[in-house]
Amino acid sequence: MNINIGDVAATSFVTLYCHAIESQSKDSILNDPKAVEITHEFNKTLCNINIKLERDPAESKLDKQLVVHVAIRAKHYDKYAGKFLERSPEEVVVIIA
Repeated sequence: MNINIGDVAATSFVTLYCHAIESQSKDSILNDPKAVEITHEFNKTLCNINIKLERDPAESKLDKQLVVHVAIRAKHYDKYAGKFLERSPEEVVVIIA
């Protein structure tokens, strides 16, 4: 299958897969069931493509240190956003990481 995913989108896939992988690990840092759900759907397509950057996450071929790093970073973003929303509950926070 030939799917053309740009570098920025492929990097976002890696982040999404890190969230999903860590969410499913024992004593996980994150709880992101939506990432798990989305990646299960993506796997149906991404496992069959010829581009390594998109295929590796779908085949769970991500370095464990990267997965943990991304999870810790996301946990910190969640904490910062939560504190902001406590002070400003009428605001909206969008984190694109």
